[in-house]
Amino acid sequence: MGILLLILVFLWICWKVYECSYYRSDKFIALKNRTQKYVNDCNDLNHHIENLKNTHLGTNQLDYGNSSYHDNSSWNYKRPELKRQKKAINVYNCSRSVCDNARKQPFKYICKYFNLKPCEETLNNVETVLNNFESVERGKVVLRNEKTEILGSLRNDIPSLIKLIGKRNFEKKIGFEPIDFSTTYFPSYIFQYTSSGGYASTQCDILMDINNLNRFIFYLSEVVKFKKSVAGQRALMTSGLRQKILARDNYTCKLCGISVRQEPNLLLEIDHIIPISKGGLTTESNLQTLCWKCNRKKGAKFSTPSTKKDLSTPVLQSPAANVVSSISVPTVLSPSQVQTDIIAADSSNASTTIKESQTMYNKEKGIYPAGQYLVGRDLPLGGYILTSRKDKTGYIQLYPSYEKFKKEEDAITYENFTEDYHISLMEENTYLVVDNADIQKI
Repeated sequence: MGILLLILVFLWICWKVYECSYYRSDKFIALKNRTQKYVNDCNDLNHHIENLKNTHLGTNQLDYGNSSYHDNSSWNYKRPELKRQKKAINVYNCSRSVCDNARKQPFKYICKYFNLKPCEETLNNVETVLNNFESVERGKVVLRNEKTEILGSLRNDIPSLIKLIGKRNFEKKIGFEPIDFSTTYFPSYIFQYTSSGGYASTQCDILMDINNLNRFIFYLSEVVKFKKSVAGQRALMTSGLRQKILARDNYTCKLCGISVRQEPNLLLEIDHIIPISKGGLTTESNLQTLCWKCNRKKGAKFSTPSTKKDLSTPVLQSPAANVVSSISVPTVLSPSQVQTDIIAADSSNASTTIKESQTMYNKEKGIYPAGQYLVGRDLPLGGYILTSRKDKTGYIQLYPSYEKFKKEEDAITYENFTEDYHISLMEENTYLVVDNADIQKI
C-alpha cells in the first residue's frame, strides 16, 4: 500500500512539473497571444450575461427587520419542522389555507404577499425581466458554442497529455473565466406553513422561469388599466413578440448591421428605441433588434444609428459564395411621424422623382437602375440584390423619409462596394438613393 502511494505521489509530481513547464513555454505563450482577442470577447459576453441575470421582478416581501426567537418551554419538544423553517425575502411564512390557495392561484398570491402591485409599472418590469432572461438562455447557448469553437481550433496545438488530463486547467490558463450555465437566477417565491407544534409543514414553490414569466405577463395584462397607451396599441413583450421582431429585422442588428448569417454565434437582443424609462411603449414600432454589444453601449439612451459605413473592406460576401447579409433601416420614426413627413414634403418634387423611377424600371428584367426611390410606393418592400456598375464602386444612402432626404439628415451610407450585395428594405416611406449600382428584387 505504501509503495503504491509513493508511485502515485511521484506521478503527480511529474505531471505538475510537465504541466508547469508547458504553461511557461514559448509555444503556449504564443498560443495564448493568438487567441487572446477571441477569449476576451467570450469573457465579455459572459459578463454581459451575468449582468442580465441580476434583473429583478421588483420589490419582494417587505422587510420587517430582524429578531431573535427562543423557546423556553419546560417541555422537551424537538419541533423538527421549526428548525427547518426558511427565512428569506422570497419566503412567506403563512397559514395552511394561504399555502394551499397559493398552489391554486400562484400569480394572485405572489402579487398579494410579495408586494408586486398589478400595475403597468410592474408589467413593464416583468417584460424587461423576461426579455433579459431569454437573452441569458440564448446567450448561454452562444457562449458554449463560441467556447467550443475556440478550443476546437486549438485541438492540433494542444499536447495530448494536456487534453487528456488537464483540460480544465488549460481553459483557465488560456484565459477563459468560469461560466455558470445553471438557472438559479430565475426568481423563486415560496409559501411555507409550519404548525405551531413544529411537527407538520407544507410548502408551495413558484419558480418564475421563462414559461411562468410569459403566463404572468398575460395575467397582469388582464388586470392592469393602461395609462400610457391607447387601447389596442400596446403590445406585450412575450417570447412570441421577441421572435416576431427578430424575424422582422432579418436577425440583423439595426445599428452595426451584423447578422447571424455572418456570425452564427451572435447574441441578438430586443431593445426599446425610446426606453420605457423615458416614456417609450412596448409596441412593434418602438422595438428593434440589436446585437448584445450595441445594446450594452446604448443602455437607456435613444437609438442613434451610425451615419456611415465604409465597405471598402467588404464584410458581406457575394451571393455566389452563398453568404449574404441584410441591411435594414432603423425604425426611428413612428408611423404617424413618417406620414407627417410625407405630407410635409414638396409634393411636386416627390411626384417627379416617383415618375422618373417608374419609367426607369425594366419590367422585363426586373431591374431598377441607379436613381431615387420611395420605398413602399415606387419600390416594393422586400429583399434586393445590388450590383455595382462596370468599373464603378457602388454607393447608396438610406433616409428615414423624403423630408429627411431634402434636408440631408439622418442618412445611412453604404459605399465602396464592388461586389453584389443583399439589402432588405422592410420599412415603408424610407427614401433610397442609388449611385453606380443597379438593384433587382429577389
